[in-house]
Amino acid sequence: GGSDSGYLSVSGQLRDIKGFNIAPTGFENDGTRLATLGLRGGVTLSPDAKIDFSLKHTEKRASYDGFGLDYVTPAAIKPFQTADDADNVLRQKQTLAGVRLSWNSFDGALTQEFKGTYSRDLSVNRETGIVGTPWYAPGVVNSRDESKRPTYG
Repeated sequence: GGSDSGYLSVSGQLRDIKGFNIAPTGFENDGTRLATLGLRGGVTLSPDAKIDFSLKHTEKRASYDGFGLDYVTPAAIKPFQTADDADNVLRQKQTLAGVRLSWNSFDGALTQEFKGTYSRDLSVNRETGIVGTPWYAPGVVNSRDESKRPTYG
């Protein structure tokens, strides 16, 4: 909510799913958790100038089973084996932010803006496989992307 002099809005979401096991063998459930926080606001600095900002942060965690060669499942069950009960985990974080300063000149005949944006993505994927098999190789794959961009117009 807000008024002519300023406004502020905060939002949040949380989704937590306990999941289930898709592997014919094993017992661990593969759940997902998604959380998002949002923030928007603005202030009127003068009748001809204002500043606005926004921020959004999201975090996700997902567990999943692996698919691959299976040296553990008994031969009688193998034709039905579709997934192994690996403890694989994907974690992702994303942050997006922006700020805008705008002002009028020459009695409103010219409006100018300065904008700045920021984004950051981080992803961590841990795949393990099944302990005791040739495919067991604990590993972590990281991915990171970050950008900043100012513009004037």
